[in-house]
Amino acid sequence: MIEINLLPKELRKKRKEKEVKARPTVRLTLPKIKAVPVVSLAVVVLILLHAGILFFAKSTGRTLDGLKSKWEQMEPQRAKIAKISSDTKLIEDKVRSLKSISRPQLNWTRILSGLNQSVISNVWLYELEVVSKVSGAKGKKLQGEPVSIDIKGYALGESDKATALVARFINSLKSNNKFAQYFDDIELDSINNSKITGQEVMRFQLDCKLKAPEQEKAVKKTAPKKKKTRSK
Repeated sequence: MIEINLLPKELRKKRKEKEVKARPTVRLTLPKIKAVPVVSLAVVVLILLHAGILFFAKSTGRTLDGLKSKWEQMEPQRAKIAKISSDTKLIEDKVRSLKSISRPQLNWTRILSGLNQSVISNVWLYELEVVSKVSGAKGKKLQGEPVSIDIKGYALGESDKATALVARFINSLKSNNKFAQYFDDIELDSINNSKITGQEVMRFQLDCKLKAPEQEKAVKKTAPKKKKTRSK
């Protein structure tokens, strides 16, 4: 639809002015905030944070210094504790080594006495080693129950003569009841030529396998008891 305004031009302008005046207007007034107080507040907050961090760091440093000083003062006590720990370890090692050869059924006095009685002339011993059950280590590294004894020694003479002496020594051990009753077998492990002060000798090693604990108990039960004599 086409509208045609037939009013004169003068009236048209007034009508437009009235329409413009009739429109409501909304105005918002924002408070003016000064930038200087906000910046000052931020600076104050930062300064306080920085001061707090410095105070905390200084306090922590003092605590650490105090702990360090106390730690240094405890140096003598710590040295004593370390020495006690070291001594305790040595004692434990010795106890472990003693336990490794302390089978109740083994009478070491009888074993050593029988060994001494079995040594023949022109044969001498220089080392006796107990072999452990757990690791097979020897000497200071013993662990667990012993399973065998290694006897090392020399036989005087050349090859044939010295070898015959070693064989006689083995037979002497087997025939000695004090020694042999604790072993399953006594055999030659190695034999080699050697020289001592210019003399021909044979260096040998015997492997003496100990009986199992059950067998040792049986030996102890069947061993003849000594008769007691009463003096009148």
